[in-house]
Amino acid sequence: MQLPHGKIPHMTLRFLPRAILLAPAFLLMGCGIIPLQSTNLDDFTIAITSPDQVSTNPSSDVGYLPDPQIKQTVPLVRVRIYASLKFTAKTTAPIKVNFYVRSSLPATCTKVGPYFVCSNEPNSQKIGSATLTPNTSQDIILEGQALNDAVHAGNGFLGLQLEQGVAFSTDRLEFTKVVAQALL
Repeated sequence: MQLPHGKIPHMTLRFLPRAILLAPAFLLMGCGIIPLQSTNLDDFTIAITSPDQVSTNPSSDVGYLPDPQIKQTVPLVRVRIYASLKFTAKTTAPIKVNFYVRSSLPATCTKVGPYFVCSNEPNSQKIGSATLTPNTSQDIILEGQALNDAVHAGNGFLGLQLEQGVAFSTDRLEFTKVVAQALL
């Protein structure tokens, strides 16, 4: 589409004032002059305990712990959680896990040992995934609407789904330096 010299399309005019008004804020935040709000959350550990099994194999099931891991209310509209995660394991092989969260325990799930095991969890509850190398710490990022809901409620039950690898009953996931940060 050829426009006459000096003419700006109508759509550009609608978005141009907004972009001009927001540009300084984004530049200042990018430089660190206006910091995004963040809140430190409590560290927590997930011990993979499966008393009836020697190992846990990949499955579509999601296991939720009976106690909430997120216990603090954060008044941010949208959040992203950053954490350092150490996978302490019996084996040297990596595993791939998917993280899910709920703001309340699911009533339709089966209680297996200390966990609530849910089949066919909606993808909307998924907040991240990671490939974890045993006995190594790594940074992870968790985000999504289900996480926003849990953080606003101050009640978040973290769920794990093992996608690849084998987890043993002595394995642990240690979450430290857990921070919820506001998103634009």
